[in-house]
Amino acid sequence: LQAHPQFDNFDIRFDVEQGILAYQPDWPVAKQVKGELRFHNAGMSGKVTSAKIMELDVTSGTVDIPDMLGESHLLLDLNTKGSLKGHLDYLQAAPIGKHLRDFMQIAQFKGNSALTIKIDVPLDKPVFVKKGVSVLGQLTLNKDAFSLPEYNQSFSDLSGLVKFDQVGVTAENITGRYRGQAIQLNAQTDKARKKIQIALTQQNTVIAYLPEALQFLEPYFTGQTGVKVYINLPSFNTNESQQNANLAIHAVSDLQGVAIDLPFLFFFFAKTSQLFNLDLQIPFAANKAWQLQANLNQWLAVQALIPRQSAQRAAISVGLNETVALPNEGLLIKGQLAELNILNLLGFKFAQEKKQSPTFDLPVWIDVAIQHLQLVNQDLGQAQLTVSSDKTLQASLINHSIKASVSGAWQAMGAGLLKLDLQGINFNKLLAQVKIPNDKFDRSVDLAQIPALQIYCRDCQYTDLKFKQLILETTKQAKQLNLKRLMALTDSWQFSSQQGSWQVGKQTF
Repeated sequence: LQAHPQFDNFDIRFDVEQGILAYQPDWPVAKQVKGELRFHNAGMSGKVTSAKIMELDVTSGTVDIPDMLGESHLLLDLNTKGSLKGHLDYLQAAPIGKHLRDFMQIAQFKGNSALTIKIDVPLDKPVFVKKGVSVLGQLTLNKDAFSLPEYNQSFSDLSGLVKFDQVGVTAENITGRYRGQAIQLNAQTDKARKKIQIALTQQNTVIAYLPEALQFLEPYFTGQTGVKVYINLPSFNTNESQQNANLAIHAVSDLQGVAIDLPFLFFFFAKTSQLFNLDLQIPFAANKAWQLQANLNQWLAVQALIPRQSAQRAAISVGLNETVALPNEGLLIKGQLAELNILNLLGFKFAQEKKQSPTFDLPVWIDVAIQHLQLVNQDLGQAQLTVSSDKTLQASLINHSIKASVSGAWQAMGAGLLKLDLQGINFNKLLAQVKIPNDKFDRSVDLAQIPALQIYCRDCQYTDLKFKQLILETTKQAKQLNLKRLMALTDSWQFSSQQGSWQVGKQTF
């Protein structure tokens, strides 16, 4: 043809019965091709009536090279049907972009779907390098399922139309379910920022979006709320070295309809409805850690760095009314609390939860200033709480009326020591409020969970007795709380006793 540029009456037709179509050595090959192939002058065109590409059935399509003498392009327009996984495998192997291939390595798909795809491949290498491959396609979902097992994310019953090109995707009003809850999903691509933006609206629990390392918070959230979730994926042509090559999840909720029974330090915040924001950055690279930020209004700010390699431990910081930097590992809590009730502080550790929470095995550091330390309905004023714990626990609470310290193993507090130095405490008010109203907790405490006690109290009251001094010292032996010293001094009398055992209600009280 190049030797005879004026030759314009060239026409050859072939009936294809068992053809093979390969348009790049490393791209998917069409086999068992049936159809018609025609060479007319400087152009080539083909009609496909059936074929097989990987695990997909080609139901119809065309294959064209309009001008083999000029800037030649191979144009493919194919209609296929098969499994959703098969279609994504095909797109993974086709020239869609590297990050779809990365994405496929962490995703799982189920269900059947249909795909229409048009591909424009420049056949001249300089043009191919300059312009690349152009793609237009649409994927029809029919009750399909999609999950990211490593990220604890799963979608099912997905139905609707997803359109895509060589950069990203567009979807409107895809319906489905996320963890059993109905959702509506929309997607668009910001080509300037190279981001695929997915937005979904649903009713669910906020805890559903936290990674496995933070699932120990799950027992403190009950109920469901409206949640808006925004997911950012890198566009198909994103370079791996670029900063946005990760999966970013942003969840927002006002927590309406959710009850929060927060751990002792955060008890004050659970009294009112809070605006909750969650940001989660998940790199595709397996050796890179997750990055999490969560905020509960302006009072509580959480940051976390969560490695995906089990040999490494997470780093979590919690700021109370201030910004706190991440530790190298473990949980760090710093800041100021407006209010803390000491009954919540004591009852949290010793009460047994009916619902077993996931194991928390990180080292803990706490340094919190308390503006109003409360005991029942009595305001004791300012206090300082400090905790240091890895394999052993050292904690102290210092106030002008109370000096308390705890030492021992974090997972075996019953083998530790609790010291209390009290002044001016009315035990009548205290005992009237000891009951824990939450049905999650048992009413009894096993003596094996109580550490050895050293309690010193000056100017304290119990029933009608006013003690100038009260001393209680105990030691632990197996499940038995042994009495080492008991001394009481009033204006009228003095009592002193040494040695004995304390077993109340078959070792519970």
